[in-house]
Parts: sequence; structure tokens; C-alpha cells
Amino acid sequence: MSIPITHTNLFAAPASLMTVNLADVEQAQAKRRAVADKLNTKDPDLRKEYNELRARLYGLTQDAKNAEIYCLTRAGEVKNLEQQINNLLVKKKVASAEGNLRYERLLENAVVTLETELLDRKIEFNRAKTQSTNAARGLKAFDSYQRIADLKKSLAI
Repeated sequence: MSIPITHTNLFAAPASLMTVNLADVEQAQAKRRAVADKLNTKDPDLRKEYNELRARLYGLTQDAKNAEIYCLTRAGEVKNLEQQINNLLVKKKVASAEGNLRYERLLENAVVTLETELLDRKIEFNRAKTQSTNAARGLKAFDSYQRIADLKKSLAI
């Protein structure tokens, strides 16, 4: 005859591990609450001001980074278009030397199209430079670094 597994105690633990003294638990919790209350007696307005300044600084930093990336992307597009135009002009010169007028005309039209696109990209690049400059100026004008340090010190962060 076999004993069903539901009736056996495979992992017998001492009785002292299985009992909980609720008075001891409540006393330990009261100590933890007292320590937490002592740590959290700081002025909530200081914490709010600290968080607002940090958020503002973070936003300015992200704006500056994003504007720089955007500006560099636009500069890369301008450089790429200029390279394409130069390549087409070289091909046009070769086609002209060979006397291939049809291909020369095709390349001339492609150059005109790319030059028009290049003007648009240069306008966008100038806008991006202005945006990047303004973002960098905004970050440079942020004057609350010392206040953040003072708040961090007073809040014990």
C-alpha cells in the first residue's frame, strides 16, 4: 500500500520558522516608519522646485542635442547634393567630349533639378542652424545650476 503524496510532508520546517509574532512585526514597522518620517521632513516645495529645475535643464539639453542632430543631418544632405551635382557635371563633360548630345542634355536637366533641390535644402539647413544656435543659447542662458546644487545639498539627494 502506498501513501498518497498529498498526505506526506516532504519539507518539514521547524515550528519556529512557521510562527509569526505580530507584535514584533508591528514594532519593526514602527521603527521603519519613524526613520522614513525623519528622512521625509524636508519641505515639499523645495523638492518640487528641484524637480522643476531638473526637468527644465533636461528639456534644454535635449532640445540642444536634437537641434544639433537635425542641423548635422541637413548639412549632410546639402553636401550629398553638391557631390551628386559634381558627379553629373563630370559625366556631362565626358558626354560632351564624346559628342553624345542627348545624354548631355539629360544630364543638364538633372543638374538643374538637383540645383533647385539644393537651394531648398540650403534654406532648410540655414533654418536648422538658426534653431541649433537658439537651442544652444537657451542652454547657455540657464542660470540655475547653483540653485540645483543647493537644493540637492539641502534635500540630501
